[in-house]
Amino acid sequence: MENPAANDDLVFIVRQARASDRVLAELHQLYQRLDQQLATTDWMCKKCGKCCDFINYGHRLYATTAELALLTQSPPPNTAAAQAGRCPYQVNSICTAYDRRTLGCRVFSCNADHAHIESAIYERLHAQIRNLHERHCLPYMYAELTTATRQMAHAGKGSTNGLPNLRDER
Repeated sequence: MENPAANDDLVFIVRQARASDRVLAELHQLYQRLDQQLATTDWMCKKCGKCCDFINYGHRLYATTAELALLTQSPPPNTAAAQAGRCPYQVNSICTAYDRRTLGCRVFSCNADHAHIESAIYERLHAQIRNLHERHCLPYMYAELTTATRQMAHAGKGSTNGLPNLRDER
């Protein structure tokens, strides 16, 4: 059972993160550096969409509040997919949030030979994302993606995308 107070906290913190252009820019830069590093290897996303079917692929995707803030800059086009254990940003096997996808999406590899290093890469970058939260005094939460997107969509009924596009006043 989901905790309604935790739902409210998650939505509030994601909105807070979305209000900070600095947080979003730093996270995007971190992602760009990772993508550039992975591009020099045989770590290639085939964009087949199999990994976005979390239940059938046998995994769950988690994201931090800052990652959710960047990801949800545009609303998920397929919120019903989250109910079925699929990524709500996937439409016809295509990721509609490819440039904003989470760390877990970026380091996941369908190549079984990469399984031994995938976790190490994730932990190293996740520590940097956690540090980003601390440096910007942004409360840290780590939420399962389909649950979090459902919570945010439910909280945003009546707005254009569930999470108003607030901007940092600093």
